[in-house]
Amino acid sequence: MGYAVEISGVTKKFKDKVAADNVSLKVVKGDVFGLIGPNGAGKTTTAMMITTVLTPTNGNMSVFGEDVARRGVEAKRKVGVVFQECLLDDELSVKDNLEVHGYIYGLSGEKGNQRASEALRLVGLEKESKALTRNLSGGMKKRLEIARSMLHNPDLIILDEPTLGLDPLMKKNIWEHVKMLSRKGKTVLLTTNNMSEAEELCNRVAFINNGKVIAEGSVADLKKKVKAKSLEEAFLRLAK
Repeated sequence: MGYAVEISGVTKKFKDKVAADNVSLKVVKGDVFGLIGPNGAGKTTTAMMITTVLTPTNGNMSVFGEDVARRGVEAKRKVGVVFQECLLDDELSVKDNLEVHGYIYGLSGEKGNQRASEALRLVGLEKESKALTRNLSGGMKKRLEIARSMLHNPDLIILDEPTLGLDPLMKKNIWEHVKMLSRKGKTVLLTTNNMSEAEELCNRVAFINNGKVIAEGSVADLKKKVKAKSLEEAFLRLAK
């Protein structure tokens, strides 16, 4: 089976606040795994520790067997990430945004151009390659960020609240792109407070509340565990 992400006893403190409290979970290679909970539950903090943006106060984390604390650079090369906040340069064209980002991973010249074109094709933005990024819709910008996260062909894609603030049609479009990533064999770690989104996309989920993982398992098993008709109902019962 093998694991894309293994987290054991990880805690993250910010002065007096505990944002992640003894978090342990495993993400199977090739799964779409949901980290589910309300705002402020610790989802983004956990995702940012996996990407090495934040350093755990204590505990252990690995990405495809690479210890995040000791081999952070190697671990980070295996990860593509789309954060909640849009980090695109609105003054650049769609394709230029990708090519500039590609330089970070040594993708320049013809190789960088080819990877950028492939990524745009995957998310259906090849016709907008010359458009200024500021003229894209919110959904298109999110697709562009997904394309950017795939430039270096990572094995794990982390999507932090990818549909936050999008209308229903845009959400559905992003869902299709998450499914596309899964079909291509990528492991996807999705953070969301949208229970229907998690139920639609995820093989397995972990419920997190107040920094603690309160349950982990398949969507069907978690609903069955508390005799719930929906994932939202299961979360509410387990979070009591």
